[in-house]
Formats: sequence, C-alpha cells, structure tokens
Amino acid sequence: LLRAVCDLVASILVAGTVLPVIFLIFVPILLAYYRIQKVYRKAGREVQRLASKSRSPIYQGVDEAIVGVTTIRAYDKQGYFMDQNERRVSRSVRLDFTQMGCQKWLGFRLKLLGSIVSTLVAVLVVLHRYLGPFGRAISGPSAGLALRYAQTLSNSMEGPLALHRPGSDFVTSTCTVHNAFARLSTYF
Repeated sequence: LLRAVCDLVASILVAGTVLPVIFLIFVPILLAYYRIQKVYRKAGREVQRLASKSRSPIYQGVDEAIVGVTTIRAYDKQGYFMDQNERRVSRSVRLDFTQMGCQKWLGFRLKLLGSIVSTLVAVLVVLHRYLGPFGRAISGPSAGLALRYAQTLSNSMEGPLALHRPGSDFVTSTCTVHNAFARLSTYF
C-alpha cells in the first residue's frame, strides 16, 4: 500500500513538473476514483458477507453427513442430502460469481479513468504549444516522460483500491467447497 501511494505521488509530481496544467485534471479524476471506490466498497462488502454466509451451511451439511453417514444410509436418504448440498454449493458459487462481477465492474471503471488520464496528457502534450507559457512547444523527451508517468499514474491510482478488494481468494474458496462436496459424494 505504501509503495502504491509513493508511486502515485511520484507520478503526479513528475507529470505535473513537465505539464503543470495536469494538476487541474488530477482533482476531478481523484474525485471520480473516490466515488467509484465508495460505491464498490459498499456493494463489495455486502456481497462478501453474503458469500461468506453461504459457505457456512455447506460445511455444516458436510459435517452432518459425515457424522451421520450410517443413519443416512440406513434410511436411504443419500439423494436428499446430495440435493441439499447441491443447492447450497450452487448458491455459494452464484454469490462468488457475483463477487467476481463486482471486481470486474471496479476494474473496468478504474481502467477507463486511467485511459482518460493518459488521453488527456497526450492531448495536453500536443496542445502545449498553445497552452504553455510564451507559446513554446514541449520537447520530445519531456513529452515522453509525461506520457510514461501518465500511464504509471493510471496503474498507481488503481493500486490502493485493488489491494482492498474483498474476495480475492475466489478460486481457493470455490475449490474448497467443490472438494468438500466431492468427498461427501464418495461417502454415499
């Protein structure tokens, strides 16, 4: 997190040194990033809570089935328990996919804002001759430096938000649930 924040500050300073007009762009972009992460965190937190809550009945059902496997077999209720577990796993996987959808939503918007920053820097580099002090053009190396740090800025603005994405262990949790369901099937 500290590295992402340092990269963000360094990118803003370097790009702002080359093109001081950029500082006017950063404020609205930072506000947009803040609003997007605020919306995402609220929804992501709820989806994470629901996904975590949906895993508990799966583990409970597996535990009950393992403990009572002789009774389940004696009353010939294997199909009933398998259907119950299938519904529980299905609900959990749907919530995991919803969580992934929320992450993709955030990623798309962050990339879009990042590309807006890069595009505006490129336009400002081209128009700097008309916007700059005394009407002078920006040099080639300075333009390259501004464009390079604009791209770095896009990635570094994404970094602090990406570190706090809930549910980044989707594959691990889904595999754990699937393995538990497969073990339960072998008992019956």
